[in-house]
Amino acid sequence: MQMKPSKIQTLGFLYILFLVLAAFYVNNTLKEGNIEVRQAEEEERNIEVKPVKVNLVVDDGSTQRTYQKNLRNRDSVLTLLERVRDEDKVLYEIVAYIDRTEIVDVYRVPVPEGYNWKIYLDNADLTNVLEETFLSDDSTYILKLVKK
Repeated sequence: MQMKPSKIQTLGFLYILFLVLAAFYVNNTLKEGNIEVRQAEEEERNIEVKPVKVNLVVDDGSTQRTYQKNLRNRDSVLTLLERVRDEDKVLYEIVAYIDRTEIVDVYRVPVPEGYNWKIYLDNADLTNVLEETFLSDDSTYILKLVKK
């Protein structure tokens, strides 16, 4: 006579098999070793920190206001904007999306439909790289309201 295994015996066998396979997987995963974490070498170490004199021109289409600041060459364009906000009370908001950055509500005035605020240096749009772009001496950065 042949006995049929019951459901409980089958499930028990599958459970034990699962535990053995899981233990084997965990054991092999732990044997892989540690992952070495290294900090990327910073290029900043090689650059000498120097004072720079920069201008920020805010152009809303009808008026232009110029703000002159003394910062360092290791400061970013975002630092320039923050300094102008703190010292000269130029109010603005920056909205950082995953794929782009927008400057809105300069002087607490909403952006008109079909327009954007952009920041330029020598006709190069720096709006999406505010934090990565360092200041250069005797430069004029232009915050301008432009058509989309």
